[in-house]
Amino acid sequence: MSASWVMTLVNLINDSYKEVPGILAMALLLGAPLTVSALAHYELRRLRHLHGITLRNTLLR
Repeated sequence: MSASWVMTLVNLINDSYKEVPGILAMALLLGAPLTVSALAHYELRRLRHLHGITLRNTLLR
C-alpha cells in the first residue's frame, strides 16, 4: 500500500502530468493509491469480522 503512495509522491514531485488537464491529472495521481488503500481497508475489516484476526493480535504473536 505504501508503494503506491510513494509513487504518487514521485509523480507529483517530477510533475509527470504537466500536459494533462488539472482534474484528470488529480484523478490519475490519486486513483491508484486510493483504490489500493480502500481494498486494504476492506480486506482488514473482513479478516476482523469473519475470522477475528486483527493486526494488533498478529503482530504480538
